[in-house]
Amino acid sequence: MRDLLEKIYLSFLEERDGKRVVQVPFCGNRGSELLSYLLEGGEVEMHFGRNSGRVVFESKIPGLWATWQSGELKCLEVGELPTLLLEVQGDLPLIPSFNLGELSTIRPGLMNGPYILVEISRIAREHDFTTHPRVIPLNFLPLSLADQKLLDEKLGHGELTICIKGYGQCWIKNTPYRNIWWVEHLNVEGKSIFKSIEITSIPSLIRTAREDMERGLSKIEKLMEKMDHEIPI
Repeated sequence: MRDLLEKIYLSFLEERDGKRVVQVPFCGNRGSELLSYLLEGGEVEMHFGRNSGRVVFESKIPGLWATWQSGELKCLEVGELPTLLLEVQGDLPLIPSFNLGELSTIRPGLMNGPYILVEISRIAREHDFTTHPRVIPLNFLPLSLADQKLLDEKLGHGELTICIKGYGQCWIKNTPYRNIWWVEHLNVEGKSIFKSIEITSIPSLIRTAREDMERGLSKIEKLMEKMDHEIPI
């Protein structure tokens, strides 16, 4: 079991040295008590398509991700984001440019929906995502039912659903287009308190922050020390 911890530890060091995602060899450890301990209790859960069987969980160690296929553990990775997420989002097309005049005549009752769509398509195609994301707070905008329906139809929904647990929950869903996400925050009672469209490569809530990566490395070091002194995990 210590062998697995050492592999994870070395993977964290590789990631710290600049490698974006580091795969952790775990052959022979699939059913180990240690692996079961590590993989429970993470805050982020990703489902890639309703029928694909592909799921990624964050472990209780920040920055350690587990990818599952049809109930079988396929890979462990160390990084700010798992490879599968990066690949899926990288393969999506850019949203097409929208014409304000055409959008405005789609149905009666439209107010701000056409203007929002034109702005979303412009930002998603031109924005520098190395700076900061753009957030459109749907709760705070005057939107008619026709506007809401237009946004839903034109942006659509992708196959990725992400749940982030914490004080309340956050649900993040991708669209069929690169850099555009639906985000909804719930309170502890499960009531929706904030809905937005986020325009960014990957929402920051999903990404393991640098300080959390360091915290993950520290946790692995402490587990190794406990194991060396034969203290039960």
